[in-house]
Amino acid sequence: MTTSVVALGLALAGGTELVGATLAPRVTLKSLAAAPIGGPLRIESSPPGAAIFLDGRTLGPAPVSIPSITAGTYRLRLMAENYFDWDGDLVVPAGTPVVRSVVLPPRPAEIAVNSTVKGTGVWIDGRDIGEAPLSHETEPGNRTIRVEADGFNGWEEQLTVQPNEQRTLYFVASGPNLNLVYGDPSSGVAVMIDNQEDARPQTGLNDADVVYEALVEGGITRYLALFLTRSSDVVGPVRSARHYFVNWANEYRAPLMHIGASPQGYDALAATGLANVDGRAFYRTTRPAPHNAYTSTALVQSSLRIRPSGTFGGLRFGEPERTEREAVRLQFKYGASNYRVEWALNTSTGLYARSVNGKAVLDAASGEAVTATNILVMWMNSSLIPDDDAGRLDFRQTGNGQLLSITGGFATDAQWSRSSLRAVSEYRDKQGRALVLAPGNTWIQVVPVGTRVDLFGDDADPDRGTN
Repeated sequence: MTTSVVALGLALAGGTELVGATLAPRVTLKSLAAAPIGGPLRIESSPPGAAIFLDGRTLGPAPVSIPSITAGTYRLRLMAENYFDWDGDLVVPAGTPVVRSVVLPPRPAEIAVNSTVKGTGVWIDGRDIGEAPLSHETEPGNRTIRVEADGFNGWEEQLTVQPNEQRTLYFVASGPNLNLVYGDPSSGVAVMIDNQEDARPQTGLNDADVVYEALVEGGITRYLALFLTRSSDVVGPVRSARHYFVNWANEYRAPLMHIGASPQGYDALAATGLANVDGRAFYRTTRPAPHNAYTSTALVQSSLRIRPSGTFGGLRFGEPERTEREAVRLQFKYGASNYRVEWALNTSTGLYARSVNGKAVLDAASGEAVTATNILVMWMNSSLIPDDDAGRLDFRQTGNGQLLSITGGFATDAQWSRSSLRAVSEYRDKQGRALVLAPGNTWIQVVPVGTRVDLFGDDADPDRGTN
């Protein structure tokens, strides 16, 4: 849209005025009549709409047209968001039309690359940039990004980045061919899911990248489902948060969807500053309350004011080492209640199917079995919170403890450690090496110290992995 500057008496820097339709030195009317006149003047910009300043005074967004202006030299400046400012002289000859088109230089874009696979190399437009994690400035426009890692199929795609854009690419290993798959944890969310008997079967657990299960008061468990690279149209039933679930979600920087929280849970939300959606972005179904609140990942994301960049915490994916310890099936109980969890390997799919008290756990929407690629049993000290009238629990989430990793029919003894609640958990095998999980979804079973876990091989003879 063309802007015509015709305001009478508009003061400009450097002692000039726009008189009628003429930009002129501040002089008497007698001398004004003899001043040489130039123009018309038109100032255009790329990108369109840049703010125009002439001798320090604004003329509005480009393009701007001035019917006539006093001949002379002016200082011209253009400014636009995400572009560098442009400054220069503008010479207006007497009696000559002037069209000045200014191209503002774009600010560079920034591409950050993270990967759960150690040694992931990054190339931009064929140039080796280094290994992830990294951040690299590049010219805006179409950029070809390629990532590679030993033993994995590479990923390559052309992306369009805008001036001053900050784009984060996050790669995880996925699928039987160990493909590097682009996922964006910045779009991820965490959801608290009910696991009382009346809340079963749940919906959406198979869509989660990571699921935590831990005891809450009353001898029942609750789920924290983390949707880091995948979405789910239906998730629930949604319930309230406890502080230890908040601290786990914070490891992944995943905004937490919940309906209410314990006093300690609200304290943890305040302490971590974790983005969260409390009591919003859900709907009710015909199931009996309070097991009838449901949401979706898109609904949660649309309710977030801030979308922080998420991570995969301390989890690492690749080609796990096979051990001599078979784990075709495992089972254990939670607390003193009659709640027995079992995972059994389907050798044709390589996935473990979940059952509770001998009954297969199915997704309520699809009817499919709830499965996991990796299962981590995490032993953790627990105790009742003193003077808590609801009998709520506390878990010692810092320090270290025993860990059992089960994937692909084999088990690995390992250890978890976390230096502080602000730190990310580390998972290492007995040799001190970072624990490597198979590409796929992971269930983390947090159990109290002393919980017995029975492992079964092909001979069905239990190997008790007790703590």
